[in-house]
Amino acid sequence: MVREKALYQAVVLCIALIFLSTCRNHRLYVSPGGFYQTGELAVEVVNVPDITAPVPLDIYAPTEPARYPVIIFHHGFGGSIKAYETIAGHIASHGLWLCSRNVRTGLSECPTAEEEAAAAIEVIDWIENHIDDFVSVNADTRLLGLAGHSRGGQVVYRITLQLVEKVKALAGVDPSMPQKCPMMTR
Repeated sequence: MVREKALYQAVVLCIALIFLSTCRNHRLYVSPGGFYQTGELAVEVVNVPDITAPVPLDIYAPTEPARYPVIIFHHGFGGSIKAYETIAGHIASHGLWLCSRNVRTGLSECPTAEEEAAAAIEVIDWIENHIDDFVSVNADTRLLGLAGHSRGGQVVYRITLQLVEKVKALAGVDPSMPQKCPMMTR
């Protein structure tokens, strides 16, 4: 578990470096480095319920006024957005606005990866239109990155195939897809 978190953290921090190296003329916040330690920015966590958004979202936003790239994270099969909160806060402390979306997988629901990708695109659209209602910093959705672990990694690849022009960075850690959903027949 510790090795998996360290690997994921390294991959997502690579996304940050990609953003920062491709956005030189955008006046973005730039972390001073030291990516294995918590960054210098304070982070606010905003929980957005599914009565407001298409699915429950946890938003990790730096509190310092600046412009930040956006990363949308997708957890693995049977996981939850709470399992990655330490990593999400760490990433935000280095100047990335991160949204962790609750993926509908587990014993009671098992949509296909294509269905999950379609639902995720709805979330991206929702974020582009409503994010200013929830955070006070400038979350620049023109600088969009996707990251996912396990099944979430598989889903972000499928999203990127549909949004090639929109997605600027992609990290799928151990992308996989279960052949059958446990406890279900389809």
